[in-house]
Amino acid sequence: MFDHLAARAATAQFHVFHGTRDWNTPVEPVRALEAWNVSTGHLRAAFHYYEGGHAGSEAARAEMAQLLASIAAE
Repeated sequence: MFDHLAARAATAQFHVFHGTRDWNTPVEPVRALEAWNVSTGHLRAAFHYYEGGHAGSEAARAEMAQLLASIAAE
């Protein structure tokens, strides 16, 4: 999907939040996506990692709330 978006020069900004110890959804593919994006620069993407699993952490929830509030204020 991200290859297709990059080929279309998508202008959307993506924010990816992922736990580093999520056993349901391993973090390695997200880190690979981040590395691909750093090497190509095709997508407007920010990657946010937090210690913990799928349920997140208080710090991750606070960061996401702040991000959503800033997006809504634009």
